[in-house]
Amino acid sequence: MRTFIVILCSMLLTAGIAAAQVGQGVVGVPWLGWIFDTEALVLRPITGIPMSAFMGDKVDLELSLAVGSPEGSFALGVAAESGRVLIVQGSNSAELVGAKANPTRIVMSARGRVAALYYEDGNLVQVFEGLPASGRLARELALDTVPGILAVDDAASSVLASAEGGLYAYKLEQGKQLLIPSSEILEANFFAGSNDVVALTADKITLLRDGQTVELGVQEDIVNPVKAAISGDGRSIIALLKQGNIVIRNLKAGTSKMLQCDCTPTDLSRLHGNSVFRLNSLKDGTVWLLNGDDDEPRVTFVATRGEN
Repeated sequence: MRTFIVILCSMLLTAGIAAAQVGQGVVGVPWLGWIFDTEALVLRPITGIPMSAFMGDKVDLELSLAVGSPEGSFALGVAAESGRVLIVQGSNSAELVGAKANPTRIVMSARGRVAALYYEDGNLVQVFEGLPASGRLARELALDTVPGILAVDDAASSVLASAEGGLYAYKLEQGKQLLIPSSEILEANFFAGSNDVVALTADKITLLRDGQTVELGVQEDIVNPVKAAISGDGRSIIALLKQGNIVIRNLKAGTSKMLQCDCTPTDLSRLHGNSVFRLNSLKDGTVWLLNGDDDEPRVTFVATRGEN
């Protein structure tokens, strides 16, 4: 019995040490994604699993801007001093060759292998593919005006940008096309591996799929949406409502599940997993996650270990 207790204590101590090392490159620790600390200007990893997630130690890089890949393994950041665009993986970083310095915005495609860098000076967009290992410049394009919304597809062939006249797609072969003639578009993005689009306006969610337009705002369970996102497999729409509720709508079955959070959801950034999303930022205090991959979706928090 004494031997069993000693072994058990040893196992618990080992687990505690492993947990304490989360975010420091420990082999075998699941990696959920990244979060940018806009006050400290550093990246922090979120590790573990949605039901037991930890905030890792900051990466020792001062950045002016950073965005994590939806699949979680890397992030793109802009070095605060030099303006260089960096690929960050764990505690390592490398310059994204061909990227101009000091982009104003960075957006990732649904699968995270393509990124669009926007430069306000000149309204230029650079599109990179093959991330993170073999990132290369795929195309450059000049926009007509400063975009309210910016998104890029997984094939690096189409860029979404909103302007006063509506939502436009800048396609590699077909040029600029008007998708939705509305000046009230709040958000838009591509489905994974597709040119299909989800767009959020003031009173509804619009799906552009296979040449057809479907409006979900008329559904009684999606009222006053403020943000919308798509699951990795494209089967579900996740919507944040103005009153703070979260709705997960199965597009095929037409069914919905509604959740509440002990927080004020302000974000829907997808992390590693099909339907795992970060719901807020570090400046809000406790960081909350939506785990929509389980049979019963739930909202959980990211544990912290003090200031590191």
